[in-house]
Amino acid sequence: MRGGHVTPPTGYTEHDVQRWRAAETDHAGDPFVCDRARVLRSAAWRTLGGKTQCLDAAEAPAVRVRLTHSLEVADIARAIGTPLGADPLLLETAGLAHDLGHPPFGHNGERALNELAQPCGGFEANAQSMRILSRLEPGTHAAGGLNLTRAALDAACKYPWRRRPGLAKFGAYHDDLPALMWVREQSPPRRPCLEAQITDWADDIANATGDIEDALRAGLITPAQLASRSERAAVADLAAHRMTTQPQAAVEHAAADLMNLPPMTALLAGHDGTTPARAALQHLSDQLIATFTQAAVTETRRQYDGDSLTRYRAELCVPGWARAQVAWLKALILRHVIHEPARRQRRNRQRELLAELFGSTLHRAPATLDPAFAHSWTTTDDDAARVRVVIDQLASLTETEALTRHQLGRQQACPATAG
Repeated sequence: MRGGHVTPPTGYTEHDVQRWRAAETDHAGDPFVCDRARVLRSAAWRTLGGKTQCLDAAEAPAVRVRLTHSLEVADIARAIGTPLGADPLLLETAGLAHDLGHPPFGHNGERALNELAQPCGGFEANAQSMRILSRLEPGTHAAGGLNLTRAALDAACKYPWRRRPGLAKFGAYHDDLPALMWVREQSPPRRPCLEAQITDWADDIANATGDIEDALRAGLITPAQLASRSERAAVADLAAHRMTTQPQAAVEHAAADLMNLPPMTALLAGHDGTTPARAALQHLSDQLIATFTQAAVTETRRQYDGDSLTRYRAELCVPGWARAQVAWLKALILRHVIHEPARRQRRNRQRELLAELFGSTLHRAPATLDPAFAHSWTTTDDDAARVRVVIDQLASLTETEALTRHQLGRQQACPATAG
């Protein structure tokens, strides 16, 4: 059953604001107000406060977590899309929801769960987000799901296609395809809507600027490394292989331009944690966000006319130099944070922990499952579906919950050595 008649916001149609189920609890006015509220009030969104963004909580004071990162993405997406005529509340909702499917321990946890979930079709954080929004998160309907509008679900869908051989990224698992197909009615095949493209670029900006800020504050990256020409070339080479299709020389040239920005010049003079140094770092972060945001707005407006560039009326256009600079910043994090030897050992242990927790949960299920997941377990006799139930529970945990349950599982397995 589809939602009743509502007045769509400017630039959107009745088709865009339809819901999978009748939306008797909709706000009387803007349907995107309801979407945003449903995401903000969801348990899945709150758990992002206990999930790693880039740095572990113990590595520096006040590091970003998935929840604060999502707030930044929502803010940047709104800043990009509003001048283009896209709905600001819709953009906020997509930014808030874009990381809901991330499991404990960030991308490292995603890698671990993907290996464990091969019997049921793998694990992909974006597909898990669609599953949460359309099925797992308890909304106002007993069948589950937040029952967002079609436009909101589409805006949160970075990869609007099913899993296929050779594709690492996809937008929905096999048993969630009916929801994805409904979301994508009347949409061009394999083309993300403009709002999803905006959210994706906002995510890249937030990753590049926020992670660099946290890493500099933690001392994991130093101004001397930023200033080094040989280091700049090595990072550009990594970016060209892992982050962008642009050649190494183009990325290195863009990075050189980045080093000439006045706030970067001030930072390169040294970062000692004092108030002036922290202010210089904040100034750099703010300017980079503003620069990358405005670059997309200006280039898209140069390519497209019209007051309301929404849904499939335009594609987001980002200049090559901006993409190259963001790619270089992200590669800098990859080289000095993600690939740092001590952190590799910690990441290996995190994957081992999730594998052990998966084994103990699966072995003793449904007793080890929370009530909602236990119900799903007992209402199917399909082994692959039961593996998916366990994966769903593990993905929903905060890192503290995962550590606690892992320790409890070990105590129950070896009561004589507990403690």
